Amino acid sequence: MKLDITKEIKTLKGKPINLNGKEANLKEFLYRAALFPATLDGKPVDQEETLGRYHLAKKILESQKEVKLTAEEAVKLKELTAKSFDNIELKAQIYEIIDNG
Repeated sequence: MKLDITKEIKTLKGKPINLNGKEANLKEFLYRAALFPATLDGKPVDQEETLGRYHLAKKILESQKEVKLTAEEAVKLKELTAKSFDNIELKAQIYEIIDNG
Protein backbone atom coordinates (compact mmCIF):
# COMPACT_ATOMS: atom_id res chain seq x y z
CA MET A 1 0.00 0.00 0.00
CA LYS A 2 1.14 3.54 -0.70
CA LEU A 3 0.56 6.42 1.71
CA ASP A 4 0.82 10.11 0.94
CA ILE A 5 3.04 11.17 3.82
CA THR A 6 2.74 14.88 3.04
CA LYS A 7 -0.80 14.98 4.45
CA GLU A 8 -1.35 17.45 7.27
CA ILE A 9 -3.04 16.19 10.39
CA LYS A 10 -5.56 18.67 11.76
CA THR A 11 -8.01 18.90 14.62
CA LEU A 12 -11.71 18.58 13.94
CA LYS A 13 -11.76 22.39 14.02
CA GLY A 14 -9.20 22.52 11.19
CA LYS A 15 -6.15 23.59 13.20
CA PRO A 16 -2.83 21.78 12.64
CA ILE A 17 -1.84 19.24 15.29
CA ASN A 18 1.65 20.14 16.43
CA LEU A 19 4.52 17.89 17.42
CA ASN A 20 6.80 19.43 20.02
CA GLY A 21 5.37 22.87 19.31
CA LYS A 22 5.89 22.69 15.53
CA GLU A 23 3.52 21.87 12.69
CA ALA A 24 4.06 18.34 11.44
CA ASN A 25 2.72 16.17 8.65
CA LEU A 26 1.96 12.45 8.52
CA LYS A 27 5.59 11.66 7.71
CA GLU A 28 6.84 13.10 11.00
CA PHE A 29 4.17 11.37 13.08
CA LEU A 30 4.80 7.96 11.48
CA TYR A 31 8.56 8.39 11.84
CA ARG A 32 8.15 9.14 15.55
CA ALA A 33 5.77 6.22 16.06
CA ALA A 34 8.23 3.81 14.39
CA LEU A 35 10.91 4.86 16.87
CA PHE A 36 8.72 4.47 19.99
CA PRO A 37 11.18 3.10 22.58
CA ALA A 38 9.15 0.27 24.12
CA THR A 39 7.25 -2.81 23.05
CA LEU A 40 3.48 -2.78 23.06
CA ASP A 41 3.51 -4.45 26.49
CA GLY A 42 5.95 -1.86 27.90
CA LYS A 43 9.06 -4.05 27.89
CA PRO A 44 12.36 -3.04 26.26
CA VAL A 45 12.62 -3.62 22.53
CA ASP A 46 14.76 -6.61 21.53
CA GLN A 47 17.40 -6.54 18.79
CA GLU A 48 15.18 -7.87 15.99
CA GLU A 49 12.38 -5.42 16.79
CA THR A 50 14.87 -2.55 17.12
CA LEU A 51 16.30 -3.22 13.66
CA GLY A 52 12.85 -3.63 12.11
CA ARG A 53 11.64 -0.33 13.53
CA TYR A 54 14.87 1.42 12.56
CA HIS A 55 14.51 0.31 8.94
CA LEU A 56 10.83 1.29 8.91
CA ALA A 57 11.65 4.75 10.30
CA LYS A 58 14.44 5.13 7.73
CA LYS A 59 12.08 4.11 4.91
CA ILE A 60 9.57 6.73 6.04
CA LEU A 61 12.18 9.45 6.49
CA GLU A 62 13.79 8.84 3.09
CA SER A 63 10.43 8.96 1.28
CA GLN A 64 9.52 12.26 -0.32
CA LYS A 65 5.79 12.17 -1.11
CA GLU A 66 4.68 8.56 -0.72
CA VAL A 67 5.87 5.60 1.27
CA LYS A 68 5.11 2.04 0.22
CA LEU A 69 4.23 -0.15 3.20
CA THR A 70 3.66 -3.86 3.53
CA ALA A 71 0.52 -5.01 5.35
CA GLU A 72 2.69 -5.95 8.34
CA GLU A 73 4.32 -2.51 8.44
CA ALA A 74 0.90 -0.83 8.30
CA VAL A 75 -0.36 -2.91 11.24
CA LYS A 76 2.83 -2.20 13.19
CA LEU A 77 2.51 1.56 12.61
CA LYS A 78 -1.08 1.53 13.83
CA GLU A 79 -0.06 -0.36 16.97
CA LEU A 80 2.86 1.97 17.62
CA THR A 81 0.70 5.05 16.98
CA ALA A 82 -1.67 3.82 19.69
CA LYS A 83 1.21 3.71 22.19
CA SER A 84 3.15 6.75 20.99
CA PHE A 85 0.53 9.49 21.10
CA ASP A 86 -2.26 10.56 23.46
CA ASN A 87 -4.22 12.75 21.05
CA ILE A 88 -7.35 10.93 19.87
CA GLU A 89 -7.83 13.20 16.83
CA LEU A 90 -4.28 12.45 15.74
CA LYS A 91 -4.51 8.69 16.26
CA ALA A 92 -7.91 8.37 14.56
CA GLN A 93 -6.71 10.22 11.46
CA ILE A 94 -3.55 8.13 11.20
CA TYR A 95 -5.63 4.94 11.48
CA GLU A 96 -8.02 6.18 8.77
CA ILE A 97 -5.18 7.17 6.43
CA ILE A 98 -3.50 3.79 6.84
CA ASP A 99 -6.77 1.88 6.48
CA ASN A 100 -7.73 3.78 3.34
CA GLY A 101 -4.23 3.61 1.86
